[in-house]
Order: sequence, then structure tokens, then C-alpha cells
Amino acid sequence: MIKRLPLHIFLVSVFPSLALLSNNLGQTRLSVVHRPLIVSILIGLLLFLIARLFVKNWGKASLWTSFSILMFFSYGHIYQVVEDIQIFGFLIGRHRYLILIWVTLFFVGTLFILRRIKEVDEVTLILNLISLILIVFQLGQIAFYQIRKNVSKRMAETAVSDSVLIPEKPDNLPDVYLIVLDMYGREDALKVHYNYDNSEFLSHLQGLGFYVADCARSNYAVTVLSLASQLNLDYLDVLLETVDLESTSYLIKYSKVRKAFEEIGYTSIAFKTYYSWLNVDDSEIYIDKPYNPFLSNIDPFEKLFIEGTALRPFFDYYISLGFGEIEWFDTFYEMKAQRIRIILDHLWSFPQMDGPKFVYAHIMVPHPPHVFNRDGTVNLENDKYRSDKIEFQIQLDYMNPQIIEILRNIIENSDPEPIIILEGDHGLFEFERTTILNALYFPNRDVEIFYPQISLVNTFRLLFNEYFGTDFPLLEDYSYMRSQNNDYKYNPNPHEEWNPACIP
Repeated sequence: MIKRLPLHIFLVSVFPSLALLSNNLGQTRLSVVHRPLIVSILIGLLLFLIARLFVKNWGKASLWTSFSILMFFSYGHIYQVVEDIQIFGFLIGRHRYLILIWVTLFFVGTLFILRRIKEVDEVTLILNLISLILIVFQLGQIAFYQIRKNVSKRMAETAVSDSVLIPEKPDNLPDVYLIVLDMYGREDALKVHYNYDNSEFLSHLQGLGFYVADCARSNYAVTVLSLASQLNLDYLDVLLETVDLESTSYLIKYSKVRKAFEEIGYTSIAFKTYYSWLNVDDSEIYIDKPYNPFLSNIDPFEKLFIEGTALRPFFDYYISLGFGEIEWFDTFYEMKAQRIRIILDHLWSFPQMDGPKFVYAHIMVPHPPHVFNRDGTVNLENDKYRSDKIEFQIQLDYMNPQIIEILRNIIENSDPEPIIILEGDHGLFEFERTTILNALYFPNRDVEIFYPQISLVNTFRLLFNEYFGTDFPLLEDYSYMRSQNNDYKYNPNPHEEWNPACIP
């Protein structure tokens, strides 16, 4: 049975989806694999039906089907590998060359299967066993990840304890906004690394009543560690036994800060990002619908899946034309721009909502890829014709005025006055990696409560102490860099301040 039954058709069909999922564990949810799996199986069945119309030997038809599936689902991945390869100055990574090679291989493989393979049962057995081993390996990786995720989750649960807040005015609670501009560096770091002067932006913030911490730093050099620490008011070595993606993403989703606000009647509001570990998707209000009604039906995982197939040349061609012909398939840059616009638009409307709100808005700017032109249109060329530093400057030239007007609207139209935290979750690159924007709007509080070196771990400690009757001691402001290019392992020694003017 195992020699004659072509199980490999089904196994080879589902392998691309499972392999892509296992390589993106933690970056996406497991449910996104359903549609790619179904589409892959249908493509396999369709190819087998086509083969049976022309090949009388159903064993050879099944071999040709699996071969065709592999050719179809591997093209985009091979292209990604050879895209930038040059030989003696000649760029070989072009669709025109790879398609020719692919078509040649397809016809040669087809002829070999139809004319040269005699022991069909033996080949079927080998393919069945190889494809079965590959599938079991992928499923094992997924299962191991889920087990490890559950263990990390249980450890993280103990870090999120009850935190009873005693607000100043229980019947008139202020809205609280946490607005994160991903990778927004400190003023001195922007000048050093990008030759960018954002003093006008900071002056506008101060004019609105913000305290801008001139020497602010993040406590960690990557987003997930930085926010997990901040939203739980402590350093990770205190909160967790094991620091990994699962435990830290749990701390973001079920944070002590969010829980404390919800306990006293706040409505939690969050937005969808393209990183599943960053999404607080069970907030009381979770905003995930983009403008384009078709876009919500296509997940980034599915886009990545499609780009790995032989459809890649067609989508690249349409992108080169401006991508107006296929409305349902936006580029990643257009998707990112849509997400950012959704957040900006909703931030305008929140002051009109009744009841106290804790709003967490994570905006992926100025973090690359840089998607905006100065007028707010999408930069489809992206990195091809402008240097990274110029594109970075353009992002802030567009975003800074947007943020100022949004903040002005929130402050002027909120009653009572809101509490606003505007920050970078980490800084730029190299030695400035932990130097960040940190601007705090604490109404009716004296500026003496702040200090220039305040780090993110102390932000909510200070906020809770000032407005909600707690007595959290402020922690030492330490910053840690990741070690050995592993985001979840950080150097045990604090990262030193690089600017002498900021050393206390």
C-alpha cells in the first residue's frame, strides 16, 4: 500500500505552508496557516487531475504532480536567494533568467519522469517516506514551540500580580495614552547618527506642556523586552525566570499596567500591528480593520506564502508599475502605511469617547522600512533611490507635525486633562541604541517630579504614584544591550551612557 498509494502528493502539498509557519513561530499566530494549507492541497489535486488527463499511468501522474508542486512553491524562495547575486559584475538575480532556467528544469524533469522512471512503486515509496519525515519534523517543531510557549506563559503569569490603584478623583478619571514611536531616538542621537535636528518638534511638545527628558533611555535594546519591562514596572530578571519571546509577549499582552487600569474601570484600547507578539488583541476595544476591505482578508503570512511561489514574477511586475491593477494585494509598504494611518485617525477621535480609557498605540515609525514621502503618500520605491538617512529624515518630517496636531487635539478636547506618554521603545543603532525620546504630559504636576535620566521602567511607577495613590520607589535607571545577536539574551552589565552631558 505504501508503495502504490501516492501519499507524497498530499504531504508535498502541505509542506510549504508548514515549513513557512515553523520558520515564523512567534511572529504570527498558528491559525493563519489554514488558508494556505487548503489552497496548497487544492492546487495539488488540480495538478493531479490535469496529469491524469494526459498520463495513463497514475503512478507517474502522481510523481509529476509532486514534482510540479515543488517547482511551483519553491520558485519565489530560490529567487530571494539569488536576487542580489552578481557574477563578474553581472546580476543573475533576474526573473527573466530564473524563469528560463525554471521552465527548462520543468520540461527536463517532466521528460525524465515520463520516459526514464521505470520502478514507479519504488520511487513512490521513497517519496512517501521522505515527505512524511519532513512533515513530522515540521509538526514536531510547531508542537515543541507550543509546549515551550505554555511553560513560559505560566512563568509569566506569576509576574502579573494584582495592583490596587487609588485614584485622586474616582469619579473623574483622566484618559491615559501610551503612544510608542518605534525606534524614535533621543535628540542628541538623531543629530549624531542621522544628522537630523528635531528641536522644533521638541519645542512644540514643551509648548503643549510636555516634559521632555533630555537624557532618557530605554532599559533594553529591543521592543519586546523594553515594553514588557515598562508595562510591568520592573526589570526582567526580577519578573521572569526565563526571558524569551513567549514570556515577554505575555507580559505585554497581560501587563500589570493594563490590569491595574481595568480594575478601576478603565477601558483598554489597543491596535493591531504586524507582529503577533506585540498585539494586545483581547483589549476591550481592539482596532484591527484597515481601510481596504479586501486587505483585512489577506494576512502578512499569506503574502509571504504567495511571494514564495511561482506567482512572484507577476506580483513584482505589477509592483513595478505602481501596483494599481491589483487592489486586493497591497505591498508591505502600503500595508504598513495603512496601519499607521488607522492609528493616527483613531487617536483624533478618542477624546469624544465616554469613560476613562487606557490607550496603547504602537506606531511603527521611524522604524524601517521607511514607507512615507513628506506629503504622506507611500514611498513604493523604498530604499532604491534614496539613502537610509534621507528616508529616515523624511519619515520624521512627515510624522512629527502629525503627532503634534494629534496631541494638541487630545489635550484640548479631553475633560479631565489626559495623561500622555510619548516615547521611543528603543533607540537607533550601535552606541545610541538605548537612547530614546521620552516626553511626559502629567497635568497639574510640578516639573520637579521629573528628571533628565528617567528610563521607561520608572514611567508608570511615577504616574501611579502621582495620580493613583501608590508608593512605588523609583528604580535605578539601567540600560542593557542584547548579547550575541540574540534579542532575548542581554548583557548582564548595564550599557553605559555615551553622551558625557547625560552622565548624572
